[in-house]
Amino acid sequence: MIVNNVSDELISEKSKREWLAYWMHFSTNKNKFCSEVNCIENHEHGVLINKSSSPDNTQIFVVPLCKAHSDNFKRQLEIEDSTEVIPANLTL
Repeated sequence: MIVNNVSDELISEKSKREWLAYWMHFSTNKNKFCSEVNCIENHEHGVLINKSSSPDNTQIFVVPLCKAHSDNFKRQLEIEDSTEVIPANLTL
């Protein structure tokens, strides 16, 4: 699945770790790996995305990525179809 980065500005390391904690809180999947389709590194960050194939691609989701993919995620990225995408508007 192709996803888009929704943040045009740099997000701090702390924010990325907090988005990962958010994803882990709501996720039913106990996967520890980066969501990028070919990556086998452990996830370290949560990133904000929208689905490029969605007719309403204004909805924002959180997915986990490794540090390298998170730091280099500028526009689009291919993630595993089985990745659990968590809506970013849930209440903790």
